[in-house]
Amino acid sequence: MLSAVDANGHEILAYNCSEDQLRHIRRKSLFCPACREKVILKAGPIMIPHFAHHKDADCSHHTGEGEDHLQGKLDLYHWALQQGFQAKLEHYMPSIQQRIDLLLKVNNRWFGIEYQNAPITISDHLNRTHGMASRGIFPMWIYGKNYYNPSTKYIRLNTTLKSSVMYFPKSDQSKLWFYDPSSKLFTTASNPIANKSKAFSHLRKKTIDKLTWQELFRPFNVSIPKLKKVWLNEKRRFRSQSRPYVTDLEKAYLKNLYLRYLHPQSLPSCVHLPVNNAHRYNLPNYIWQTTIVLLIADLRIGNSFHWADIYQKTKAHFLSPILSIYPGHPSHPALSYLNVLEQLGYIRRDEPYYIKLRDFYFPKTLDEANQSDEILLQKLLRF
Repeated sequence: MLSAVDANGHEILAYNCSEDQLRHIRRKSLFCPACREKVILKAGPIMIPHFAHHKDADCSHHTGEGEDHLQGKLDLYHWALQQGFQAKLEHYMPSIQQRIDLLLKVNNRWFGIEYQNAPITISDHLNRTHGMASRGIFPMWIYGKNYYNPSTKYIRLNTTLKSSVMYFPKSDQSKLWFYDPSSKLFTTASNPIANKSKAFSHLRKKTIDKLTWQELFRPFNVSIPKLKKVWLNEKRRFRSQSRPYVTDLEKAYLKNLYLRYLHPQSLPSCVHLPVNNAHRYNLPNYIWQTTIVLLIADLRIGNSFHWADIYQKTKAHFLSPILSIYPGHPSHPALSYLNVLEQLGYIRRDEPYYIKLRDFYFPKTLDEANQSDEILLQKLLRF
């Protein structure tokens, strides 16, 4: 940790001290601001001066922090000060028994920034978020290089990141934030599109010295050609890749297709499309989208169905949502998917029912399927 208190309760920061000042600090009795147990100063020629508990300490904050974590917190702290904000580094709040990495005040509102580089349990994640919110502090999580390497194109969307997607209703965009202290790059990921544990997102990268506070929340335009290219590649992998290792769920999925004389390459192009809130579930979207398409395919043109029919048929796929630390997009993924099918002209909403307007096309060859995918995505991305 970067801060400690002396015997009089005065805060001590050592990261920017000279060698003489560090020697003076070492002679003091130093304590953890949270548990009040004794701590020691750690400083060296290649180490950010910081404080650490003794090995036998019994403190909820007794966790080792890597150099990247310490540097990331310091960079964000200095960035907040340069923005002209009132900022507090590692501020401890006894009422919730939490040490907030960075507490800052913007336009009379308090924001709590947690810089996370190590793994965290979902319970700790939720508790720390709700703790800040209970004190009127807007919680924000910024993730380090262990969660996203800015040199890569994709985000490995683990459970922690899936639960951290923040939705902004005014702009209809969702965001994640990352900071890499080694490159000083801050990355804003907008509208992550999840497929299993990998996500494509529209990324805006800036060195932290060029970044303004407003840019964290500002909507930015989606690159339609890039999205089309990425999702076409994803569709081609889905249709043609060999599957030497599959989960029990995917085995059951492929078996059900086989029983209907189908294969992923012969499914309609409207299967496996990106929709809102799909990241809230670990289930691949092509599984539940196939269920919906086959249900509608069995109907005649002009026949109707109800949302309850879809829900009953797919509810087993959505039994274990990933808990979100923020309010998310209000739409259920299956309902979002029905909206997409309506945009594409397959169905029409006629409250409280949906009417089937046309049949799905089941391609006969892989080339046919790929061409159909490209045409459909081009149409979908115009909406």
